[in-house]
Amino acid sequence: MCGLVTLMIPEDRSVSADVIRHLTESLRHRGPDDVAYLHVDPRTGNVTPWMNGLPEARALSGVVFGFQRLSILDLSPAGRQPVLTRDRSLAMTFNGEIYNYVELADELAQSGTTFTSHGDSEVLLKAYEHWGAACLPKLNGMWAFTLWDGRRRCLVASRDRFGVKPLYYATVDGVWILASEIKTLLLYPGAHRGFNEARILNYLRDGRIDDGDETLFEGVKAVLPASYLELTGDEQRVTRFWHLDAQPDRVDPDPARAVADFRNLLSDAVRLRLRSDVPVGTMLSGGLDSTSIVALIDELKESGIASRPPSEARGLRSFHRAFSACWPGWPGNEEEKIDGVCSRFDLKAQKLYPKPDEVLGVLEKVVYHLDQPFQTPIAAVNYLLMSAAREAGVKVVLNGHGADETLAGYAEIFPFYHLVDLLRGLDVPAFMSEHRAFRGRSAHSTTAMLRALAGRLLPARIRARRARTTQVSIGRDDLFARPAVANTPRGIFDARYGAAPSLLEESLRDRFFVQYIPQWMRMEDRMSMAASVESRLPFMDYRLVEYAFGLPAEMKLRDGRTKFILREAMAQTLPQDIVFEQEKVKFAVPEMRWFRREWRPFIEETLLTSRRRIDPFLNVSGFQRQLGAWLGGDDTAMTPQVVWRALNTELWMQRFQSDESVRP
Repeated sequence: MCGLVTLMIPEDRSVSADVIRHLTESLRHRGPDDVAYLHVDPRTGNVTPWMNGLPEARALSGVVFGFQRLSILDLSPAGRQPVLTRDRSLAMTFNGEIYNYVELADELAQSGTTFTSHGDSEVLLKAYEHWGAACLPKLNGMWAFTLWDGRRRCLVASRDRFGVKPLYYATVDGVWILASEIKTLLLYPGAHRGFNEARILNYLRDGRIDDGDETLFEGVKAVLPASYLELTGDEQRVTRFWHLDAQPDRVDPDPARAVADFRNLLSDAVRLRLRSDVPVGTMLSGGLDSTSIVALIDELKESGIASRPPSEARGLRSFHRAFSACWPGWPGNEEEKIDGVCSRFDLKAQKLYPKPDEVLGVLEKVVYHLDQPFQTPIAAVNYLLMSAAREAGVKVVLNGHGADETLAGYAEIFPFYHLVDLLRGLDVPAFMSEHRAFRGRSAHSTTAMLRALAGRLLPARIRARRARTTQVSIGRDDLFARPAVANTPRGIFDARYGAAPSLLEESLRDRFFVQYIPQWMRMEDRMSMAASVESRLPFMDYRLVEYAFGLPAEMKLRDGRTKFILREAMAQTLPQDIVFEQEKVKFAVPEMRWFRREWRPFIEETLLTSRRRIDPFLNVSGFQRQLGAWLGGDDTAMTPQVVWRALNTELWMQRFQSDESVRP
């Protein structure tokens, strides 16, 4: 929803107003509707808001907030940020949405709290005033905020449970700089210290970036999800406020009642994410997840609008647009389903037909906004979709990320682990039945299952060591330089995510907390905010995530069907061809065809004929030879994923090679 910059500057140092203004304005794409600043002098407690721009020729110490606002809730002046408590002891900037702000405001009002606005920012601030950091588990939403607690002379920074909203930090000569995006931090004099070369190499080899607090820039770190950072002078402390609490006893043993409970949770997650004072739309792929969101919104409309909270009613009334990418002539094209869904639920379809040259044309802009390399060129298509939403006057969109990683949606991955678990439990009849049902839809053989079973029987300590050292590399290992350091430890054995009861659950948690969701959240945030649009994700509601991780395996994978409980929950509502589709059609681009045809001259110019910045990370002669062979049609020489990672990293290194190159 917004972009924020916060600096904590020691008394014996100062930062010019020009620098603070420059950093803040670099985030204008995240919040083009308003800009404001606030200064706190920790010595005196004086607080000075500048709601009409930062004064010229000032040098400031203390705590300084800069804020670019995308107006979503309470469009009046009362909804502006930074926000202050009445006694001015607390000051805050906040990016995101607290979806249950209406309920929190009601709870606070019972304790005598009063409000001057009708948005969630003031509710968040006063929730902290009332409960302190204990307010964080009460929040249902996506957020990144910085807050000066004058009572404790402490700067507090926090991110939501799953890191949907970003927050980074760095220190230069004792000055702490926090910002919504890395590129903003790098503009601070002395903050760009070069690249984190070990992390770059690990990305090229296995595609991992967003699986910890380190970034691909030296000295720049991320505030971890589900945590808050406290800064007091030279001291810092990180505290986690949430751990996965997946308790199976929450799930009703009666499958029918469990399906009903799941549906009610999903419907409520959708309802909360419709709260908006600006028009709401949706991204629609034509698949199960996005179509379920549309169908539940339609039900909410049918159940009545007038009695709902004002922002919820406005969101429902404004919902009538869907944005989709279509690929005529490609097996992944779902245009027919998209048309059917829009017709059934009375949505105006806005379909994009991205051409290879169109996607290539925005690639440089996408690389800039992502801050770090991304795993597929689909980010560029997402940017085009978000831009189309903004051009249509839609500032909020709903999207379906999260269902596959909690409900076992990838048929080529998760059934394998489920079958191994059935073997381990000696449930031969169930194994034979599910093996027949999923036959031909997993890339793994029965031999591979037996090997995985043998590995599963090893002691947990040995399995953890193997998971931390195993290389997960796509393509030929001899294309890259030898690793400077070991790969980042895998998160599946990390106590933060709880002890997984099965191989399937380990795989789901690894993909949710480490492999997939962190990168998708970065892509979703950056591409939506690059277009000044807010994206909301009902399947990422923490209540739904906790419930999904508590489900037994047979409620996720059964009878050859993935996401079983979601299909059952929507079986009476959605078209049957969507509910009972056997294969998930991934939101993807025909990259192999593009790379070898329309993009080939660009790839050759970038990776074969020009001087490359990624050469220190490559076996150069081998890489060039194998890339040329792959472009010529040899599928064994390389993989499209490796081609993209090399291309993407080269473009990123060119764009971010120095603080001057970072400038918009």
